[in-house]
Amino acid sequence: MTLTVDQQPQGGISGQFTVALPLQGNGPFTGNIDTQGNFRFLVTSRDTTAPILFSGDIQPDGSLSGSYCSVNSNNQCDTSAGGHGVWDAAKS
Repeated sequence: MTLTVDQQPQGGISGQFTVALPLQGNGPFTGNIDTQGNFRFLVTSRDTTAPILFSGDIQPDGSLSGSYCSVNSNNQCDTSAGGHGVWDAAKS
């Protein structure tokens, strides 16, 4: 998984989310980071049937960890809409 992040004013973030096979979900994302290092971002992709919401924390070493879920039309996590689980990513 790779995140290419563009920091925006007032804690907004956007960029590109990329995963390697067999995972699916490459696409743009938008979200926010608060002053405590908590983040949420939504990935929209032509590869998946539903957007994927990622949330979590920035760790002291710069890595990220959290959870993800597919969201339904009401922007709520919904296991029947797709995948869910935990994830982490190291800072490169």
